[in-house]
Amino acid sequence: MTAPIPGSEVFSSRPVDPEALSRAVGAKVPLHTVTQEQIDAVDPLTYEVIRHRLWSVTDEMGEALKRMSGSPIVTDANDFDFAVSDEVGQEVQVGLYNTMLVGAVDLAIYWTLQNRSDNPGIVEGDMFLCNDPWVGGGLH
Repeated sequence: MTAPIPGSEVFSSRPVDPEALSRAVGAKVPLHTVTQEQIDAVDPLTYEVIRHRLWSVTDEMGEALKRMSGSPIVTDANDFDFAVSDEVGQEVQVGLYNTMLVGAVDLAIYWTLQNRSDNPGIVEGDMFLCNDPWVGGGLH
């Protein structure tokens, strides 16, 4: 038998419906929209060019991090990762390092949108750092 930890329900962040999150945050933070017609209008060649460019960007992110890091955990063990996400936290492209670590990146974005869009608010240029394991950051 498991007993819930009192207060832990505020950290429950799965599943998150991206459309419901967009509606809840949309009035406070201007979000972009893409229609199904716009998606269908992307030709296969353009799709592949964009897909490969995003892969290249994440590959370069990893190589830059390895060059800057002095930690053998990063430079030798590749114990890091990152993701490019859309504005509601769904991963568009993940790095090819320790992909297990990317599994919680969306949680940090969901939590930030749900808990910071109203107070203090989110404006263009803002950056949020998260290393709290309860909301998707700092897994170890």
